[in-house]
Amino acid sequence: MIKNILFHIIFLFLFFSPLSRVNAQVNDNLIVSFDQFHRNTYAFAPVLVDTSSKFNCVIGDRSYRGVYSGISSRFLRANYFISSAENKNHALGVQFYQENLGQYIRTNKFYGNYDYRLPISKRYDLSAGINFGFKSLVLDPANAGGGGSASVLSSSFGLGIMSEKLDIVFGYEDFINQLFELPQVEISSPVTYNLYIRFYKQLDLDWKLNTYFLGQLDNLNGRHARGTLLIKWKDLIEAGPGYRSDRGFFIMAGFTNIEWHAISTELYFSYLLIPTLKINSVSNQVLEFTLGINYKK
Repeated sequence: MIKNILFHIIFLFLFFSPLSRVNAQVNDNLIVSFDQFHRNTYAFAPVLVDTSSKFNCVIGDRSYRGVYSGISSRFLRANYFISSAENKNHALGVQFYQENLGQYIRTNKFYGNYDYRLPISKRYDLSAGINFGFKSLVLDPANAGGGGSASVLSSSFGLGIMSEKLDIVFGYEDFINQLFELPQVEISSPVTYNLYIRFYKQLDLDWKLNTYFLGQLDNLNGRHARGTLLIKWKDLIEAGPGYRSDRGFFIMAGFTNIEWHAISTELYFSYLLIPTLKINSVSNQVLEFTLGINYKK
């Protein structure tokens, strides 16, 4: 079973990887700029993946080192979960994202989300959700575009099938396709289709295999793929390699279950290890961290 699932993930990786890398840029064009994409699935598909907590909050920071040190990304997500006697789960939450694309361009995104999950069989659950909010684009006056700012409505939809070992999630991102109307220029916002797969395998009593894949297709930037293979030990430490088609190889490690009373904390780090594009030189390295806080039921 493991070989069969890994084969299909590799096939999807090849399909979503761009045929040409000529359009690769320093900045991250998609909303999901983080290598640790599995730490915030609401960014690309607002579905209820984890129902083990009463309250969950995750923050993240992604920043370049060296020549492109002005480029950074940050996010904050918080969810409150409601469970019923029929094992149906609801979630209400908020999300905030900020992208600094150098000295002159900044984007902000703010969403509220609602998610619903219910069992459809003994093995599988169905989850659906929606994000709705707005995003803004700010150009510094020193920029060639003449400066200014604009805001537009934004919304995303997600649908997923979950089981004990396998999650498959589809996301339709920014289906309200609008233009940022700035004083001297109009900038399109891409519509993105996302496919997320998460596969679990208990190797023995202490070791667990977690495999994550994200494929993205949008009408402006083409295809992108990224994946991570992590090994977890005793639900305490997790580490492994990852790859994204528009950047290269990275390494990730984290503490997965630091408990204090009813609160558990998760802390992850990742670092771009082997760039595969010329623009990703040694002087253009990327460091990420995410911190999650869970209040258990």
